Amino acid sequence: ARHTRDVYVGVVSLDAGGRSVLESWGQPHLCWIGSLAWDPAVGGLWLGCEYEPRLHFLGIDPWELRATLELPPPADLSALALGTGPAAGRLFAVSFWHGQDLLRIRTDPPVLEARAALGGAAYDVVYDPTVDRVFVSAYLESRVRVASGVDLAALPSIPTGLGTRALALDPERGLLLASSVYDGVVLAVDTASGEILARLPVGGHVKDIALDAEAGLAWFTSRCGLFELELGRV
Repeated sequence: ARHTRDVYVGVVSLDAGGRSVLESWGQPHLCWIGSLAWDPAVGGLWLGCEYEPRLHFLGIDPWELRATLELPPPADLSALALGTGPAAGRLFAVSFWHGQDLLRIRTDPPVLEARAALGGAAYDVVYDPTVDRVFVSAYLESRVRVASGVDLAALPSIPTGLGTRALALDPERGLLLASSVYDGVVLAVDTASGEILARLPVGGHVKDIALDAEAGLAWFTSRCGLFELELGRV
């Protein structure tokens, strides 16, 4: 999704193979969409604005903008994580450019429920319902920040390599994957203890990690190539 002053902001759904467009939606002058989160409970997408303190909800049956939440500045929504289990009906959000807070947002109706100073320059956020913990990639601090989901209290952080960026979570295995852009390492971390289980030298600039817990696999690209990781054998 992208934005300029004169064109639409668009969201497009593709088929499972990525070969054709199924549906599309657009609206002018919405915001630069920096983050997306699918909410199966209500059948729609949460759209986080990258440079503005604003969150939108886009229903897809039919495609229409159903809600907008204005947040107190400073904040931008660089990443979103939908809560499940103890945090069902909640959304966690972090900022990269402007905000220093971890936000917890109630989704129905959308309202800012809690916020806690955790630090800015955050690229990604994930939530583990089995341990009720939020994990945040602190890009400039080269660590994964950790907070309690119930009250957003800061917990001991996890040191990584330089430039912490992508996060991926397998709650069933209690496994967190975290990339370091400049050290060329992907860490495997135990979510309950914060213990680093493995340091995988895979090359630099791993910017995203796709994970399929049911298949027991994760995939990512670095400057060295495309990798497939078996989650049971990290």
